[in-house]
Amino acid sequence: MKKNISLHLKQGKEVICLFQDYHSVMGTPLIRSSIMIHNLILTNNEKKSSEILKVEIIFKTNKEEIQKSFFNSNILDELVSQGAKAIKTPPLLIQAEEDPFFQKKIVPKRELLPSESLFISKIYLECHHPSKPKNIEIRIYTKSSIYSETFSLLDYKQKNSFSSPMKGALAILGDPWDLWGHRFLDGAEFGIDFITLNKEQKERSKTNSKNEDHYCFQKDIFSCADGKVVQIADGLPDNPKPFHPDLTMKHISQWRSKLPSLQLGGGNFVLIDHGNQEFILYCHLNCNSIIVETGQTIKKGNKIAQCGNSGAGSLTPHLHLQMMNSSSRYNCLSLPIVFEDLDNTIFTQEILKSLNMENDIKDLLQSAKILLVNNNSKS
Repeated sequence: MKKNISLHLKQGKEVICLFQDYHSVMGTPLIRSSIMIHNLILTNNEKKSSEILKVEIIFKTNKEEIQKSFFNSNILDELVSQGAKAIKTPPLLIQAEEDPFFQKKIVPKRELLPSESLFISKIYLECHHPSKPKNIEIRIYTKSSIYSETFSLLDYKQKNSFSSPMKGALAILGDPWDLWGHRFLDGAEFGIDFITLNKEQKERSKTNSKNEDHYCFQKDIFSCADGKVVQIADGLPDNPKPFHPDLTMKHISQWRSKLPSLQLGGGNFVLIDHGNQEFILYCHLNCNSIIVETGQTIKKGNKIAQCGNSGAGSLTPHLHLQMMNSSSRYNCLSLPIVFEDLDNTIFTQEILKSLNMENDIKDLLQSAKILLVNNNSKS
């Protein structure tokens, strides 16, 4: 039987959850649980209008509800408005053009006419409780009914052993517990950015720089593990520098009719199947630097390409890497990843200043956790 209000979650029936044990100020042992709900669509299947009044999201064990969050009409109005804007702007706009999930009549309001949908792009929630939650329930309230769906919480454990994709002194951007940047991106929630540093821990030789002034630009990229190349995309010229959003989008727009949306957003890329349903996407690669072919079998440590600054999602030269449970960028779960050869230490804000970054990039990173990495490899 078709529900009057249907709920569609882009992540499917499982939501990746991070868990962390800690103690409260009173010494009580607690579990911190962290989830990001991406791309929630509610559709009115009735033959008359229906107004969404409230949404509740409940963390549950197998036996009980342990934490409930609710979103009233005022909060929903803001979320729905943000969602309607997000789906019309990059990078979601580029994805929505090809992804069937978004082929619905999305409107920026809670009162839905027949066949209309509202879209919420992201909701971040944490649960702090002595018990470990097993699932979440999403409840939708209208004037006449309550609808609900239950989703399992997945505590993902990495199956393969991965080494760093770059050598030498690096800065890594993207702590899984940090809400900066990637955590808000569907399919790239646990993505990581790599930047090469020189001996003085600077990432470029001058300000107002060209791509060639960045120490990571055209540095070699290596496969993190044995695997098979599933897909490559090359030929998109690197973005102009110094960075300006209008210049970047003008540059990308020249290629919109020639290249697929994934390449326009993520730049030149290599997608490798490393086995055990762990796929790694290596993005923003230097134009015409990819030296592997689709279907090729490769070993851990094999060179695959060079670091670049391609794609709408790249503000400055760097490698973006993300692990997924599927080869489909638009139908996958982003998976947290750890590397066997990286020794991580959190940077201070003083070290952030010493990176010699341009102001536009530095401002973006002020809220990011930046990890100094020394993998004892030669630059």
